[in-house]
Amino acid sequence: MPMNYKLDTNAIINSLRDAFLVPRDYDAIIARLTKTLNRLPKGRLQITHTHNGVFFYLEGRYLRKSSDLIYSLARRRYCETLLQVIRLCARHQAGTSSNSPFLTGWARAFEKLERLIRDFSKGNLKLERILLTPQQYTWYYGRYHKKMFPQDPAASVLLIPQGDPVRSKSEQRIGIELHNYAVPCHYEEQLLINVQSLVQSLKAELKQQDQLPRDLYSYQGYSCIWNVPRELSWMNAPGSIWRSYDDRTGCLTLYPDYTIMLADGRLLYWEHEGMLHQFFYRTNALERVEIMQQSGRIPKTCIIETNEQQANDLDVLREIIRNRILPYLWF
Repeated sequence: MPMNYKLDTNAIINSLRDAFLVPRDYDAIIARLTKTLNRLPKGRLQITHTHNGVFFYLEGRYLRKSSDLIYSLARRRYCETLLQVIRLCARHQAGTSSNSPFLTGWARAFEKLERLIRDFSKGNLKLERILLTPQQYTWYYGRYHKKMFPQDPAASVLLIPQGDPVRSKSEQRIGIELHNYAVPCHYEEQLLINVQSLVQSLKAELKQQDQLPRDLYSYQGYSCIWNVPRELSWMNAPGSIWRSYDDRTGCLTLYPDYTIMLADGRLLYWEHEGMLHQFFYRTNALERVEIMQQSGRIPKTCIIETNEQQANDLDVLREIIRNRILPYLWF
């Protein structure tokens, strides 16, 4: 992800607003935010507007925009304001506040949160460093292993707003919608899945059938070639994930289309499967998701799958983002 790429302020605010539309376990969120506040330095960040811009102070002392303290205090003030909105949602979900007063109170509380975010933005503070958890922020701007592919000079390069070249218009469409909802993401981040137990099971099964070769696999360059019976020949099909097997680590190397870190530290994987009409592609896609769940121990709730028809429908993509990502992204 390019270091100069920034999440859009309006997109962040709209994304936050939509995040409250899905009911949540607000007690767990309140407990997590309270724990966060206990770790942040004490003191209330003061915000002053002048004709020269927005300035920040602590007990009358001017704070430089580059100061680590200003970001810690800004995050404290943000979490405190966010907590007010969430507590209102928790009371409403529990049925202790009627609809009309709740809507009025919630609108006022969210307006306060919105003003605070805009003040941070006008003061040239980096919003990602304040609104994301430290773990999310470090992951988002950290270096990561990304799949590289040769680009045909004669072909047009498809880009997403985050700056990455992507492989298809559908992947581009998904990336644009993630950008429009201010979702921090990595494109094709490397994911290693340990499959040693599966390889041992395969060896045991082939041995039982008296079909185990002297060398179960060999390498042609970086590609693993499996010496298996004909019924398992799909393991060597073009694009098969099994061709990425590394016997030094016992891992398969996957590259989910988009990886997103949620507020609680979980990683969410978005896999777009655009060529399901092709047998080998379809077989590989099913195998990939199954291995992610079983060997990678990735819950089904952390895997998003879309097909070509879904990717061509913006309403469907937006519904997925609003329901599967936003409620777990910001708090």
